[in-house]
Amino acid sequence: MIYAMIWFTFAVLFLMIEIYYPHFVFLSLGLGAILIGLLSIRFPTSFILILIFVVLTFLLYLWLRKISKKVFVYTSGKTNVNNLLNKKGILTKGITKKKSGYVKIGSNEWPAYSKSEEHIDSGKTVKVIGFEKNKLLVSIKLQDE
Repeated sequence: MIYAMIWFTFAVLFLMIEIYYPHFVFLSLGLGAILIGLLSIRFPTSFILILIFVVLTFLLYLWLRKISKKVFVYTSGKTNVNNLLNKKGILTKGITKKKSGYVKIGSNEWPAYSKSEEHIDSGKTVKVIGFEKNKLLVSIKLQDE
């Protein structure tokens, strides 16, 4: 019975670590320790239990990983910044060759830069033609007018 308590103690420790480092490794170790703890009630002090623990933990890890890939699907859909493409705004701070400026679209101001123009004065109307990281790429040439 003492071996079962040791396995259950390890299970609790592994599960507590999983809370802070969620990678399913410690979860599989914790679940494996619980199952081996139950087996150690019937078969105490067996080297085979450690071997079963290693194999069981590995199989649990593979199974949990497979399930997690189905449950936690990462989709890189469009974000709100995609709605700003082709919108027109007014520069509140001019853009120079070395410094980015700010463009106001609606009630929000966004950092903006221009690749083609060397200098765009504030107060000019610009069109958003793209974005990179957290800055909008704007152009002073307004098509579609």
